[in-house]
Amino acid sequence: GLLAAIGGFLLGHSWPQAPDRRAELVGASVRALLSAHPIDVLSSDHHTVKPWLSSQLPFSPPVPELTDQGEVLLGARVDYLGSTRVAALLYQHGHHQINVYIWPRAAMRLDGRPGTVDGYHLLITQAGAFTAAMVSDLSGAELATFRDHWRAQAEAAADR
Repeated sequence: GLLAAIGGFLLGHSWPQAPDRRAELVGASVRALLSAHPIDVLSSDHHTVKPWLSSQLPFSPPVPELTDQGEVLLGARVDYLGSTRVAALLYQHGHHQINVYIWPRAAMRLDGRPGTVDGYHLLITQAGAFTAAMVSDLSGAELATFRDHWRAQAEAAADR
């Protein structure tokens, strides 16, 4: 019985844990904010950012400009979530920055429940064929408003 209990304990602890994608997203966001080079293409013009991302990735992500809502697109970079290459847009909202990670919905699934990790709010949304994850130290309500504006503009751009 003791050998079975020890074997069961060791077996139960040797299974690989599922990656915590939410913690990965927040970690990537914090690393980018602390970096001296958080943006690969520095531009507030989606006509510059979108083609650059499309040349770096196997997909063409939505890149909505939200200046009429008070958010400024600062630029973009390519990042990784697990082994998946994702687009990372950086927006400015007042004194806060918002990282928006975008990937094709079929490439990776992430549940849509909101969360907070290490003081950063995280929201997930769908826009057309894409999943987008927003990470910021904004309040949850402000980030939800940003998410709604972002999604509406991304879907409107896809319809054009």
